[in-house]
Amino acid sequence: MPAVTDDGVIEQFDGYFGLETLSVEHDDNDMPRYPPGYHHYNLAGTQLIKQPDVVMLTYVLPDEFSDEVKLTNYEYYEPLTLHKSSLSPAIHCIMGIEVGDPGSAVRYFRRSAFVDLVDNQGNTAEGIHIASAGGTWQMIVNGFGGFRVRNGRMTFKPWLPPGWDAIAFRLKWHGNTVSVSADHTAATFELAAAEGGEETILVDGREVTLPAGTAISVDLRVKAPPGSASRHPAS
Repeated sequence: MPAVTDDGVIEQFDGYFGLETLSVEHDDNDMPRYPPGYHHYNLAGTQLIKQPDVVMLTYVLPDEFSDEVKLTNYEYYEPLTLHKSSLSPAIHCIMGIEVGDPGSAVRYFRRSAFVDLVDNQGNTAEGIHIASAGGTWQMIVNGFGGFRVRNGRMTFKPWLPPGWDAIAFRLKWHGNTVSVSADHTAATFELAAAEGGEETILVDGREVTLPAGTAISVDLRVKAPPGSASRHPAS
């Protein structure tokens, strides 16, 4: 098992905490660059990392870590990550929104969405970053749409940047389709399923029942009390 500090930082690997800590600067594309004298092949003795490993762990196993542990690990590893994989910004965007760092989330979204349009990795000539395109989709759905599967059910916590008007996407769930749209004040969900079918989801901690074929709108300005899962009437 990896070591864990008293405040919840999970060690990247055995002995990682004892490595040298270096500061990271950024280039004109707001991309991290190697410190002077360092490159890809001589960073083994430092805490700088290529991509999010521990932060990714808290993303793919959302039920296993508390909000405090997610935040602690994000804050520890984010300044040490060089994003030398085009898949890295997507995870930092999603987790940035989840832990309360939305400004960084927007920056990471731009890095991923424009990876080939501005060639910010410097290797677009070798082929487009198709997996990064998938990460960009995940940022819309899991990041700004706030979609997670928690304890076997669909949960949503949408958040849009100030300059955005709305987002929309569709999900497949147990063979059915759920259409989702959200703006700054409301989110709308519609379940395409057999007549009489329904699903119960959580939106900002509130239970919402989706009957098949009916669009249900949820006011995002109304928050559920902490630790509750209050029921929300259809509208």
